[in-house]
Amino acid sequence: MKGLSYSFSMLMLFLLLTSSCEDLESQQKALVNVLLIDEPGSFEQVWVEVLGVEVLPTGSRGQENADWLFIPYTPSIKTVSLTELIADQRLLLGRKEIQSGQIIGVRLVLGDNNYLISQGERVNLQPSTDFNNRLTLDVNFNVPAGFSFDLYLDFSVVKSIRQADSGGWELSPSIRAFDASEVTEIRGTVQPANSYPMVYAISERDTITTLAHPQRGEFRLRGLPPATYTVIIQPNINYLDTAFQVSPTLDSLVQLGNLPIRERTND
Repeated sequence: MKGLSYSFSMLMLFLLLTSSCEDLESQQKALVNVLLIDEPGSFEQVWVEVLGVEVLPTGSRGQENADWLFIPYTPSIKTVSLTELIADQRLLLGRKEIQSGQIIGVRLVLGDNNYLISQGERVNLQPSTDFNNRLTLDVNFNVPAGFSFDLYLDFSVVKSIRQADSGGWELSPSIRAFDASEVTEIRGTVQPANSYPMVYAISERDTITTLAHPQRGEFRLRGLPPATYTVIIQPNINYLDTAFQVSPTLDSLVQLGNLPIRERTND
């Protein structure tokens, strides 16, 4: 009986230590959610084939000795309509539990089935000569243990599609990555919505664009570093452009409310 009691005590100690190690390891991990949004361009539709996302964490003890971690985009149909990811729309590309610490690289992995619709016709997009390099981003995101971390990829259609020398269209991806908790956002509603305006936020460093929702007129400019921005609302030719300045601060939300625009007259 004494030997049995000793064996039972050792088993309980082993289970306790194993459980403690697993709990500690779990506490050192974080869940990363990768979300895709879009800055649309002047095409009716733009479709890209998304295979997944790779993230590069720092290695052990903060050293850059880790491997890229692949987060697959799992739906059977992997083509994504970028032009639908406007206003409050976003697409969850995938999520993965990783060790807490820093993420120092992000890479969007695309397939070959990329195309646009222009005047009702499908036009295949050819990869540019710098296609692969344009998909890898150097970043520096802090991923705290025990939390869910949202990593946004902003795919700018207007900057990513250009006419090729051959006369067709080529895809040269322009992508931003940001952590929504460390930047600012500008929201508003353009009236009337059927003016179909493009909205620009222009600073000394960059230009961010989006399209207002075609039925509701809502728009969101996300992932903006703090700066002074000139906001330009550019509707169709039946309405006048509108421009004004805003200066959002870090981790703030600028609510512009309703923004009526004037109809163009024949005077």
